[in-house]
Amino acid sequence: MFAKQNMLKLAQMGSSLRMQAARQAMTVATRPAFMVAASRSFSSVNEGAKKLTRALDKEIKYENENYAQLEDIETFLNESGFAFSEEETGIFMTLKKQVGDKLVEICFEAR
Repeated sequence: MFAKQNMLKLAQMGSSLRMQAARQAMTVATRPAFMVAASRSFSSVNEGAKKLTRALDKEIKYENENYAQLEDIETFLNESGFAFSEEETGIFMTLKKQVGDKLVEICFEAR
């Protein structure tokens, strides 16, 4: 009788352990992707940010070293009679010219 009860308890424990393992596996498998990604280390993110920073620094350096304003711009402004102005931000620019009794104004964004 005693052996039979122990066997029943062992069988029940075994089945509850299997159920517990199945529950854990199911909760891990059904976890949202952002929770799985959050458990990873951030070293790959930091490495990616460093690579991006290096690439952007190289691009800025290249642009600063190789930029040259086109000569045609200065010639156009001198010959056309347009007055050039830009805002402090350098984004909005305008060309203005008086033609007879009309004011011709060309506005554009540079970025």
